Parts: sequence; structure tokens; C-alpha cells
Amino acid sequence: MPKTPLSFYLHIIAVAVIVVAVGRYLPLPSGEAETMATHRFRGEGQIIATPAKESVYDRVMRTGTIRCGYAVWPPYIRKNANTGGLEGMNYDYINELGKVLDLKIDWAEEVGWGNLIEGLNTGRYDLICASMWPDAGRIKNAALTIPAFYTASYVYVRADDARFDGKPDLLNQPNIKFAAIDGDVTYSLAKNNFPNAAIHSLPASAEGAQIVLELTGGKADAIIFEKAGADDFLNKNPGSIRPVMGIPLVNTNPEVHAVKIGEHAFLTLINNAILVMQANKTAEKLLAKYQMPSFGPAKPYQLPAN
Repeated sequence: MPKTPLSFYLHIIAVAVIVVAVGRYLPLPSGEAETMATHRFRGEGQIIATPAKESVYDRVMRTGTIRCGYAVWPPYIRKNANTGGLEGMNYDYINELGKVLDLKIDWAEEVGWGNLIEGLNTGRYDLICASMWPDAGRIKNAALTIPAFYTASYVYVRADDARFDGKPDLLNQPNIKFAAIDGDVTYSLAKNNFPNAAIHSLPASAEGAQIVLELTGGKADAIIFEKAGADDFLNKNPGSIRPVMGIPLVNTNPEVHAVKIGEHAFLTLINNAILVMQANKTAEKLLAKYQMPSFGPAKPYQLPAN
């Protein structure tokens, strides 16, 4: 034992130095070797462990379930007026994808079109199950799948409005308003194709059909819409809207789904399932079932001649 208070404290300091020095060279405990998934730091005699975060792929494999986030856009996804249940081309397509993977599909959360990627990146769901068009915002903030099928978008106006027929330049004027949803591709398409026109913005939580109602209600002069959605609206509201005549289509759109950036294994899983469904012509069969004027992806091969 130290004989004086000073020697006592010097003794304590010496022991502490020895512990720190020895601790820096001791091997990690068995089963706790350093990996990319578990980081361990040594400093001043302490070991700090950061457990690995479960990937989306690992969670899906563990639970056997893919959680879907989706937005309503008839006829791709709609709510049945009588039952309140979901139906539509996207709904059937993703359920078929679940069968290909032998996984359960949980239609976990409905969100607005402008909020889809936010919910994906905060982990509220695993997959955006409503098909959507890529734009800069979606490409930069989510990992997009290969296309499930394709659609074409046109400029639509009220049925009695012939101002723009054969005169696309008249659409690109500051006094012309396009209805669009904040954070959605309807906004970026309008800005990119008609940069001088004004945007009548709807909140990110808005449904797709709402921009058509802004058009028919006179709050906007035009919208960019795909033909299947316009035909669905016209079935319920005949004679209300029409495409502008004599101008080219705005865009041919790959219809993609999305996972969180960095979830490479899960993205590969979904892409491989889509490849199987392309070979089975799943999209083409569902497009025919719902009588939708969209088209499946081209085959990457040609059958040999007999």
C-alpha cells in the first residue's frame, strides 16, 4: 500500500495507464471481429460497438412481407366505391410480383404523389408500388426499378377549348396555367416542356384526378396527362376534356417503381421479378384486362426462325 496520499494517487494513475496500454492491444472478444456491419472503436480503455442496421432485403426475407407505399391514380390504383378496397392495374401487377417472389404484399400506406419518396426514405414502407414516371427529383432521391411498362402523355384541355390546336407555342405563354402537383412529375413535365407558362400548383398530398378537376373547373388552362388516366376520367365525365389536336405527344414515359437509395440487394430482387414478369407478359395481360392504351416493354431478344 502507498504510504502517503501523493504516492496513493500516483499508484492509481500508474494502474490506469497500464490498463489503457494493455487494452489497446488485446484482441476483440470471440465472435466480435470487426466487420463492415459492426464498427468497434478503442479509445481511453473503452470499446464502443455500433450494431448493424437491418437492410430492407434482410427484413423482407425475415418477415416474408413487402410493405407497399402507394398513391391513388385511376385506373392504375383506385379505391372501390362499394368496398373501399384497392383495385387497378398496379394493384394486380404488384400482387403478381409477390407471387413470383413467394412473398406477401402489404399495402401499408396511402400517400400523396408529392410525398411518396419521403415515406420511402424514412422507412415507412419498402417499395413504391404505384408505378410512376422518372424525373430529376425521383432519380436523385430514390433507386428506380427497370420499367414495368410504358405510357404516353399528352396536353389536355377542356373539351370546348380550341385555342391551342395546331399551335403549341400558344401553350408556352405566361398567361397560360398548367395544373400540376408539387413534387410530382406533372410539375416537372410542365416546367420543362412549357417553361414560360405559369403553374397552378396543388399540394403534394393531392391525388392525380384532382389536377383534372382543376382543369374542368376553370382554374387551369391545360394539364399534362397520360391517356389511360384521361380515358378513365372521360368514362365518368363524358365530353369534359380532350387532347390538344395537331401537336406532338409530350413524352413517352417508362413506368417504374422505387426503393430506397443504397438498398441494392432489394432493388435487384424487384428487378429480377420484373424480368420474370416481362417474360410472362404480365403487364400486357393486365393492360388488356383494364383496356388501357399503354404498352409493355420491347423484348430484348428475337425468337429463332423454325
